[in-house]
Amino acid sequence: MKTELYWERSWGEVHRIHVNEARNFSAELLSFASEYQNFSDEPLSFASEYQNFSDEPLSFANEYQNFSNEPLSFVNEYQNFSDEPLSFANESLILTREC
Repeated sequence: MKTELYWERSWGEVHRIHVNEARNFSAELLSFASEYQNFSDEPLSFASEYQNFSDEPLSFANEYQNFSNEPLSFVNEYQNFSDEPLSFANESLILTREC
């Protein structure tokens, strides 16, 4: 009888040790999964930063495009301004002929 109780206690101890080891192992897996999740988020963060960086040259290109359009706009305004004296000269010519 004592031998059977001893084996039952020993088996209980062994079972408890295995349960604790299994818990520790599953806790390690959860920790590893969390670290892996954090690691997998880092490349996404890097990708976002890279995307923002790659958008900056596009933004610069757009600003440069807008800047290069400004002289064209200035040329068009100057063209319109230079047409006005011609229009005034034509009106003046018509006016002198009528007189």
